[in-house]
Amino acid sequence: MAISPRFPPKEIDLIDDIPIMNGRLMTGDLDTKFGLAVHGKAGESDEHMLGRLGGTVAEYGRPEISLREVIQAVGSADPHRIWRYFRQIARRIHTYPATYMLTDAILAYIDGDTLDALLFEDHAFNIIRYVPNLHILLRVVFQDESLASDRDVDVKEMLATLYMGAAPPSLLAHTDRYGEAYSRRVHKMLRLISEVHNSPGEKP
Repeated sequence: MAISPRFPPKEIDLIDDIPIMNGRLMTGDLDTKFGLAVHGKAGESDEHMLGRLGGTVAEYGRPEISLREVIQAVGSADPHRIWRYFRQIARRIHTYPATYMLTDAILAYIDGDTLDALLFEDHAFNIIRYVPNLHILLRVVFQDESLASDRDVDVKEMLATLYMGAAPPSLLAHTDRYGEAYSRRVHKMLRLISEVHNSPGEKP
């Protein structure tokens, strides 16, 4: 998948048109196509909206999107852009390393600890205040057993990409202080990154 230069990706805005309540899909599944309302300026046409998504009405039949397409859009983001996005947030809040809880949420999830994943992510969102629709997307993924990170390649790519962009640069130096279970989570993530992206990569 080609790397997208934008984060958050424009597709994240379209979660508003996917029927989600309390972090769960109300109908359908990951691949169900949901019709889009027209967003943006008053009177914006379907053609203009799909132009922003890189498509046309003729290609789509009608404007629509699936949750998988949103997950793929996040997974194709440039980790360097994610890092810069969270660094800007860190400069604004000053009081807390901006991504520790988010990376801990991802680590908990890939280790099968859904409760910790949900708790860490919820705290991360309320402290960091990143884009709300990313919060909604992660809650859907964490709560849906059919999307477990070891079963779906697009979910794995999204989580690996977010981790690569959000993990503090000093994380590996401090892994051992939290014990064997935490070290296992980190090394499991590094294997996932290697699987999905071939190498962990470096932050600028």
